[in-house]
Amino acid sequence: MPTPAEFAIDQSMAGTRLDVAVAALTGESRSRAAAAIDDGRVVVDGVARPRSHRLDAGQVVAVTPVVAPAAAPPPPLPPIVVDDPGFWVVDKPAGMVVHPGHGHPDGTLADAVRAAGVVDVGPDPTRTGIVHRLDKDTSGLLVIARTATMHEALVAAMRDRLVTRTYLCLVQGTLPGGHGIVDVPLGRDDRDRTRFTARHDGRHAVTHFDVVASGAVAGPSPAAPRTPVHLVACRLETGRTHQIRVHMAHMGAPVVGDSTYGASADLAATLGLDRMFLHAARLEFTHPETQQVVMATAALPEDLAGALRLAGLDVPEAIEWP
Repeated sequence: MPTPAEFAIDQSMAGTRLDVAVAALTGESRSRAAAAIDDGRVVVDGVARPRSHRLDAGQVVAVTPVVAPAAAPPPPLPPIVVDDPGFWVVDKPAGMVVHPGHGHPDGTLADAVRAAGVVDVGPDPTRTGIVHRLDKDTSGLLVIARTATMHEALVAAMRDRLVTRTYLCLVQGTLPGGHGIVDVPLGRDDRDRTRFTARHDGRHAVTHFDVVASGAVAGPSPAAPRTPVHLVACRLETGRTHQIRVHMAHMGAPVVGDSTYGASADLAATLGLDRMFLHAARLEFTHPETQQVVMATAALPEDLAGALRLAGLDVPEAIEWP
């Protein structure tokens, strides 16, 4: 239990409300001072008083500070696929959040990057070195700059579409033609701001797709129809939030396990998945300094490979964009 801070009330504060006095004495906002009083962390001469209590000269106000929860230790850096003096390409596991946000104050990839010695790289200290992002439940390749100069160059390469990113996803439904381009602008859903949707006033978004393999998964009963599934390679021309997920759902073939965009929970369970089937499998760009081609690949993690086997599909050893 932390030691309370004690304040003797002099004549100048006599008659002041307790919440106003606590705010002035501690430098906290009045709302925080009121919360401390309501939580029982403020006493006057050893007795809890309401916010509206008027203080007398000579009284002693004791305020017990909040004990901040200990920060979680940083996670280890994911496996490094490309180790360059200016950057890393890592293979992020599913379940790892890339940078701090609501509900995820620590335990992120950004924490792992800082613990590995990359600090003050880029304009945002909470995202030090991180060039782009993947959703929490998306696995695969991600670039981390190790110097400010390299961060600026790689962010520019991403912006100028000079980084080729290819993802593997398993979708349910039918994709017409087996390959094609989805050129549909995306924006936030007016009814649910955590989702994105196709909309004419959205941001330009283009995904190239090619069906790698096709199959069908048996239903929960012999009489139930089989669900068609396709292993798809998706190459991003732009990099909007949830782009592949929304584009595939827009084509009538949501990513398996992605209940946010209409995928069947039963199908995911049948394939042993507790996350969506989306993996950043291949990444290619020109090294900003040496001008050599950097090409990295990441094999499917076992949960996704196992889902393919249950669907009767072969697990690809490598992905080459056709």
